[in-house]
Amino acid sequence: MIIDDNFSGEYVENTDFGKLIINFVNGKREGILKSFDITGRLIAEIEYKNDMISGYICNYHINGNIALKAEYKENHPNGKMMSFYESGVLQFETNYENGVLNGYTASYDEFGDKIIEFTYKDGLKNGEYTAYFPKTNGGGISEKCFYINDLICGKRITYYPNGEKMTETMYENGRPQTYTKMYTQKGKEIY
Repeated sequence: MIIDDNFSGEYVENTDFGKLIINFVNGKREGILKSFDITGRLIAEIEYKNDMISGYICNYHINGNIALKAEYKENHPNGKMMSFYESGVLQFETNYENGVLNGYTASYDEFGDKIIEFTYKDGLKNGEYTAYFPKTNGGGISEKCFYINDLICGKRITYYPNGEKMTETMYENGRPQTYTKMYTQKGKEIY
């Protein structure tokens, strides 16, 4: 699309794949771009300010439910980003600061039950990491460890669905420092 530097108003573009509608002010995108498929179904909305993505973006599943919703500032993710299953159940959530992952992140199964959670700082995993069994398998913790700058540090423990330890390994700078201790499902150390 080629837009004159002075163009202000609504711009509509029809393509073989659908239609785009966006508003321009003095040749710059301003407002919400809407994208439709060939059937006329809304598939995406992107908010622009001064020709940059600033505000939110939203993509939609074929059934009309939100597939992805994210906050942006000056063309970079900035704030919460969430993806959803076609059913509308939350699948994934994370946070960005100026295009860099920062803050709480979690993934969920199709029933909305948490399966993984951890935290990013400056784009790297930092802090506790926890994974869970599906509720159909008891729903308890399946793994726990701690990250510093994207590397596992300290104990990494895996669990059986009954809650007993399965393995335990000490890590330093992402590398195992000891042999892995293994346990029976009744908690007895094997080796």
